[in-house]
Amino acid sequence: MNEDTLISYSERCKKYEKKLKQVGFKVENKQICDRLPFRWLIATK
Repeated sequence: MNEDTLISYSERCKKYEKKLKQVGFKVENKQICDRLPFRWLIATK
């Protein structure tokens, strides 16, 4: 398994955000900490 980088993690979160939006969710995708690859995805209907 490859290690995540800040960019690869962010891109993967964008992919999940897009898929959730396609099935009708409102999605909040935010960076939690500038120096760490932590994001939150909050999906609501």
